[in-house]
Amino acid sequence: MEIKIKNRLVIINGPSCMGKSTLADRIQEEYSGKCAIIGHDDILEYVNKNQSQEKIDDEFHNYYLGTICNALTMPDIELLVLDTFNIEIKRLLNFIVAIRGFTNYKDPITLIKMNVDSKIHDEFIHRKLSALGMPNDAYMKAGIKSQVLQYKGIDGALYKPMPYCDNIIVTDPRNVRITFDLPKKGRNKNLKN
Repeated sequence: MEIKIKNRLVIINGPSCMGKSTLADRIQEEYSGKCAIIGHDDILEYVNKNQSQEKIDDEFHNYYLGTICNALTMPDIELLVLDTFNIEIKRLLNFIVAIRGFTNYKDPITLIKMNVDSKIHDEFIHRKLSALGMPNDAYMKAGIKSQVLQYKGIDGALYKPMPYCDNIIVTDPRNVRITFDLPKKGRNKNLKN
């Protein structure tokens, strides 16, 4: 499969352990210019966990959006890749609308949705849980698997095309060819100076 990236902003979306971070790292490695990754997990590290879930969610989304807005105004960043967990249709749509509303970014977004089969997903889950020192944690595995049901369900984002986006579905992040067709001039033409 080929992923052609022709927009400055890329969002990689899907449940845990689907290969989002692996794909984001590959994009960064293969792009010849300045590329930055903003990961969902990285932002969570800065959130105060000693508060209500509602406040955690608000703080996370404000910090994530602020980091994205800041990165989009940096003229030296030619390609920005977001690794995000927004698996519900409403949350993903709100995320995209917020990015477009709070920044001056108006070009299309390359939206990559991860949809690996269960065998590959099991392999990725085992790898992640092993790295965390809990390879046989059935509770964690079940929680991660339940995200897939939500992602593919009626309120999930997987099968719904998103406005303002070039929608791409990836079934195996290890078996993709990445090409870049970003404009050479005016990459930041839609950003305020």
